[in-house]
Parts: sequence; structure tokens; C-alpha cells
Amino acid sequence: MNSSKLFLMLRVLSKKELKQFDTWLASPFFNNSDKVLHLYRNIVKYKKLDKPVDKHQLLEYAEIKKRGAGEIHPKDDLLLRQTMSALIGQIQEFLVWKKIKEDKAGGKRHLMDALIERKLYKLVPAVLSKSYRELESSPYRNAKYHENFFLMREMEFYLNIILNNRDTKIDIQDVIDALWQAQLSKTLKYYCAAKSRETIVKGSYEYPMIDTIRQFIENNDNQTIIIYAYHKLLNLIEKQEDKYFYELKKCLFEDTAVFDVVVIRQFLNHLTNYCIEAIKIGKDEFIKENKDIYELGLKLNCWSTGVVFPNPQFVNIARNALRMGEIEWADAFVEKYKSKLHFSAKNDIVNYYYALSAFESRQYDTAQDYLLKISSPEDFIYHLRFKVLLIKIYYEQEALTIENVDIHPINFELESIRHYVMSTRNKKMSESLRTSYNNFTNLLKRIIKRKNKMLYNKKTKVNSDKLLKELDVGSPFIERQWLREKIEQLQETSTSFSVD
Repeated sequence: MNSSKLFLMLRVLSKKELKQFDTWLASPFFNNSDKVLHLYRNIVKYKKLDKPVDKHQLLEYAEIKKRGAGEIHPKDDLLLRQTMSALIGQIQEFLVWKKIKEDKAGGKRHLMDALIERKLYKLVPAVLSKSYRELESSPYRNAKYHENFFLMREMEFYLNIILNNRDTKIDIQDVIDALWQAQLSKTLKYYCAAKSRETIVKGSYEYPMIDTIRQFIENNDNQTIIIYAYHKLLNLIEKQEDKYFYELKKCLFEDTAVFDVVVIRQFLNHLTNYCIEAIKIGKDEFIKENKDIYELGLKLNCWSTGVVFPNPQFVNIARNALRMGEIEWADAFVEKYKSKLHFSAKNDIVNYYYALSAFESRQYDTAQDYLLKISSPEDFIYHLRFKVLLIKIYYEQEALTIENVDIHPINFELESIRHYVMSTRNKKMSESLRTSYNNFTNLLKRIIKRKNKMLYNKKTKVNSDKLLKELDVGSPFIERQWLREKIEQLQETSTSFSVD
């Protein structure tokens, strides 16, 4: 029952919202079912949002039937399902009401429309004036701001026509300009989203007037901040050039206050994705750039504002810090935010971090013990990451010998990854990611092969120049730094043996 729609929806409510929703349900204007109110209050009272609960308990909570171990009568089961469905409906209505309350400008526009429909024209100017003040007092200048500004301009134009017998005080050009800004900011937003998706899945989308839009923006220096930012992001996604990364980063870091948390989170996610891809092709300076972006996101609560901290960001932030050798920073981050992870994946994600941290501290047996505590993940990204860490542990344990080098489990895990990334069932995997894992497995196999030769003959000189060159040509690799270390270690060992 804890995975049902009702419990999923209840979990997204904050403590404050749970109290507000209690008041909502207690009002006969919104809810006239005592069973719905009893069911909700008892679920919250006995803190059953995350703890196991069965139908017998829910029947008692809704005061449909006292708890018993016997079979549930079909009528009671039907009544419970109806009560749960009604409670879900109430939550949905509550969430809609919350969104309307948050959108003050949109609410004012609905009010003005209602006043005009009832011919209360003289009451509209005061509402319109207040709407302008509230809109301008907001620090945000995102696509929503431009949309609301257009709605105010449009209303002002309509009102002047009504009150001044078509002798308007506002020129229609002002309405067109506001409409253009609203449409342009929203269009660029979705063009960026579509272009980004094209890098993940095969295929392409149509972009009406994209060349005209580009030319207009490039020929007009006086662009709003959100249009400027989306234009830079569009160039970054399409051209994958560092200069657009730095221009967009500069814009976000200097003008953070004009973006709301949702918008800036989207921009920061794009920047971190660029950093991750840049690191794969050997641009190590982007490890530090990534840290800067993560720290800004944490400062602004970009990923921790909601009920759940996104698993991918949590892992990426921790891994990036470990990659920089900042283990204490990573430990502090995990301790602070691990309670925000989704309950179903929390243990696996935290154990994965502890395994990574132990690996960085060269405690390979401890790292392997943490990996063994992890269940089989559904997300292919974590499936691959866990396997890669296990492979690195196998290699670092220095358990490869002349007797077992051909049958060691590391060979099986490498082949498992190669087969997994080539499998047709992984259609969600981008070609870049697929190539990165293939390059990793292929290169590590060659490293092991050279190490194998050295095990048989310690005086064998290993030529690893080709391997290093392969890392430097710009092909995407996961674990590039680690692979380089292993190649250089082979070189040093080979040189040492040759001297002897």
C-alpha cells in the first residue's frame, strides 16, 4: 500500500502543507466525508507515510471496520478504495489551489477577466496597477515574467479600448513587443530542451524560424537576461564550444538573483552535463568548473528545495568532490543531504558513496564490502557505475597472478559491461555514454594484457605510448584519470625492471 498513488502524493507534501491540508479537509466547503478526514489524520498521526501499512490498518483508520485478521468483505474493500480515491482527489485540488495562490499575476489576470465579464470596468484599473507593481517588485526575469507582463499589457490595451472608446493610451506596438518577448523566451526554452534531447536519443526535431530568431537576437544587443541566457545555452548545446560555457556561466553567476530556483537549476544541469562530457575527453580543468557549479546550486538549494534530492545530482556532486581529493567536503555533503534522498534508493546510494570514499582511501576490501550491500539497481547508469567500481577494486587489489590472470572475475565484469552497453534494450543510453564505456573496457583489457606479459616476464618492456596517445586524442572515456594512472604505473614498473 505504501507504493500506491495515495502515499506517493502524500509524501510530496511538506510538514507545513500537511497542516494546511488538514485544515482544508476539515472544511465542509471542500470535504464532506468524515471517512476521508479520518483516513488522512490517522495516516499522518501514526506516521505511516514510509512505514509498512496494510488494508486492515487503513480500514480502521477510515473508521470503516475495526482491525481484524479475517478476510475483508468486498463492500468494505470497495468503500476503502472509494475513500482513498476521494482523498487523492482532495490532494489534487489542494495542489491546484496552491499553484493558483503562488501565481499572483495570473490570479490577478483571472480576476480582471471576471470583472470585465460582469461589466465592472471601473474596478479593473486598480487591480491592473497593483498587478504591475507586484510584477515589477519580483526579482525574477524568467519566461514566466515575460508571459505575465504580456498579459498585463494586453489587459491594459483592452481596458483602454473599453473605457476610452477605442482612443487608446497604450500603443498596440507595446503589446506586440511584450508578446514577442514572451514567445521568444518560451520558444528558446523548448528549443534548448529539444536540442539537448537530440544528444541523447537518435532523431531530430523541427525548429520553426530558428535562423530568423538567431539573427534577430544577434543583431539586437538590448536583449533581456533570460533570452540572452537561453541563446547562449542553445549555442552551447549545438556547437559544444567552451566559450559558450564560460559566457553562460558568467551570466548565471553574476545575475543569479533574476532567475528563480527552477530556471537556474535547469541551466546548472546543462552546465554540469557539459562539464561531465568535457572531462570524458580529457579536459580536466572542468572538474573544478563542475565543483563551482555544484556549490552554487547547493547554496541556492537548487536540488534540495523539494522533498527528494535527485539521485543523479547527489552522486555526481559526491563523486566530483572525491575526484578532487576533497574527501572531508564530500563526507560533509553526504551527511547533510542523505536524508533528502528517496527512501527506496537511499541505502544503495549512500553505500555506493561509502564504497567510492573507501576506494579513494585505498581501503579496497572495505569498498568491496559496501558494494556487496547494494541491491540490483533498475537504472542502467548505476548498474554500470557499480560494475566499474568493482572492476577498479579488482585491479587495485593486485590479485592478478600468472595462475589466475585469464580466469580472474575482472575479465567477466569487463565482458559484462561490453555486452550490456551494446545491448539493444538500453535504448535510453546516449551514443556518447555508450562509447565512453566501450572505450574504458577496451583500453583496460589492453592494460591487463600488457600487465599479463610483465607477470610472465618481469624484464619485458611495455610500450604504453600508444595507450597514452589513445587517451589524449579526445575520444570520450569514463575514468580517464584512473586509466592514465594505471598506464603510467605500467611504464614505471617496466622501466624499473629494465634497469634491474
